Amino acid sequence: MKTISEDLIKKLLEAIISVATNEPEASKSGTSSKEQDSSENSSPYEYEVVTADEILRMEGDTLPNLVDPLFPKQGLVGFAGSSDTGKSTFLKQLAVAITRNEAEFLGFPLHVKHRSVIYVSTEDDIHAVKTVLKKQKKKGSRSSAVKGLRFLFNSEKIYQQVKAELKRQPADAVIIDAFSDIAPGDLNQSNVVRPFLDKFSNLSKEHECLMVFLHHTSKKTEGTVPKKGNLLGSQGFEAKCRLVALLVRDPNEEGIRHLCLVKGNYLPDELKTKSYALSFKEDLTFEYTGERIDIEELSSSEDQYKKKKEKEAKKKEAIVLRNIGWKLEGIAIELDVNKSTISRWLAEVPEDSDTQITLVEDVHSLKERLHEFIQQSKEYKDLNELRSKYYNGNKGYKGSVRKKFQKYLGTKDYVRAPIFAKLLEE
Repeated sequence: MKTISEDLIKKLLEAIISVATNEPEASKSGTSSKEQDSSENSSPYEYEVVTADEILRMEGDTLPNLVDPLFPKQGLVGFAGSSDTGKSTFLKQLAVAITRNEAEFLGFPLHVKHRSVIYVSTEDDIHAVKTVLKKQKKKGSRSSAVKGLRFLFNSEKIYQQVKAELKRQPADAVIIDAFSDIAPGDLNQSNVVRPFLDKFSNLSKEHECLMVFLHHTSKKTEGTVPKKGNLLGSQGFEAKCRLVALLVRDPNEEGIRHLCLVKGNYLPDELKTKSYALSFKEDLTFEYTGERIDIEELSSSEDQYKKKKEKEAKKKEAIVLRNIGWKLEGIAIELDVNKSTISRWLAEVPEDSDTQITLVEDVHSLKERLHEFIQQSKEYKDLNELRSKYYNGNKGYKGSVRKKFQKYLGTKDYVRAPIFAKLLEE
């Protein structure tokens, strides 16, 4: 067996000590150890840190809006609806209003900075766009026109196109019509949709502009109550959007569309429970009618129609009961509706309004009809006898009396116990 000599061991130890005591190679090249440490601790990625104090010193208490209070100044917005509702036309009208620096859009304040919009059109070609723009163009506005409205018709590598165009010239909004034509892969896969939208979200932040994605709703949801779940594809789309708006047809009037905000981060509920009724005009423009409709009433299904009628009937009864002295709790129990809903219904019709007078007069009118009912009936000779039999009868008998009176009135509205009790008073 070979052995290591003492001289070799000594040389190895000297070499190790020499390496340990020598300065790093970086020093030989002129780079200090401090600079080296700084280089090692620095991140290869660029990012920005903002403190809470800096945020609190910013002006304003609310989110800035492009269309106040409908659309935010920046972020992702989903704008959807079924086919042939006028979605693209609506967005072109918005784009024109922005580039003309109009003070309002549909009567809502418009806050424009660049007078510029990038419109990605994947469904309409240049000739279809020309037709819409010429119809929407107001007479005498050819010179001021819409110079800041830029169209992109090639859907390939659209992210790169939008990024380059924003760098070349800033914009107030980027409208992508339609999302399904540019999204990669399966729209039902959230892990595909969200990363794709992330890129546009970052562009929106970097250039402080709004990104609007026109999308479609599922055919099976047509005629149902507007909600964010009606969107086609993955839930990842609506989850990534700050606001989701649906444009839906009115179930009864052909020329009316309803703008429904079905999702809105930081928006109060009052903006999301009722639609904005819009008139769709022959010149392919929309006009706000000033009317707002409960979103639940926009369903065209028979079941929803019945629910709407039942709700209207209960709403009228709640107001009558309030006007004859009933308390909120009692009304809620009688009509089987929660107190908060009853409170909202009653707030819509103040006690000192003309509606109260009409309803009270209706009660007096019903009393007269009750006397006529008694005179034509062979069961009761007068009001006293009807009152006695009614209050001494069981629940089934009382219900049958009210149903007979309802039939006599020729109405489908059920005559409830508290109303009938009011009629039996002297």
